[in-house]
Amino acid sequence: YLNIKPAALDEFPAPLTGHRYMLYAHVPFCESLCPYCSFNRFVYHEERARLYFENLRREMVQVARQGYVFETLYIGGGTPTVRIDELIRTIELAHSLFPIKEVSCETNPNHMTRENARLLSPYIQRMSVGVQSFNDDFLKQMIRYDRFGSGDSILRQLSEVQGIFKFLNIDMIFNLPGQTEAMLLDEVDHARRCGSNQVTFYPLMS
Repeated sequence: YLNIKPAALDEFPAPLTGHRYMLYAHVPFCESLCPYCSFNRFVYHEERARLYFENLRREMVQVARQGYVFETLYIGGGTPTVRIDELIRTIELAHSLFPIKEVSCETNPNHMTRENARLLSPYIQRMSVGVQSFNDDFLKQMIRYDRFGSGDSILRQLSEVQGIFKFLNIDMIFNLPGQTEAMLLDEVDHARRCGSNQVTFYPLMS
């Protein structure tokens, strides 16, 4: 529901009879901002993030009272796992309000420790990890190497959480400056070795 003119709305539009809906929740906070990302995101501050999660849950209650029914919940960002306690509280509320059957969530490699994976696996069926590349030169180019480690270290980390989630997806980027066909095939080879159930490649949009 988009209106580019200023508007004061007390509530969301009512659900349409006979339509099926999926609930998307956006968590726009990241510990640092990647230069290629065009999504709505802000540098993480705990107080702002907690307030945001609180208001997100209020909106979920609001749409439930309006009669919306959701069987799937997708949580994107940003980095939704930036506050795991708030994330779990939000998923628990969604289950209490709607007949949720599957929850999908995005995260970054540094959050995919074995401890975090075991903590989140009871709540999230499909975890999607923004790897973007296993190539160290590209990781440095995207300002990800120092934050998330080398391609080999990310590969080892993902292998350690293999089998904890029902579905483990990794997001990759292609069409990077200077990327050859051989480099792309090497990325595919690394993706096959990480133990994920699914790999999604997105083109870099300039």
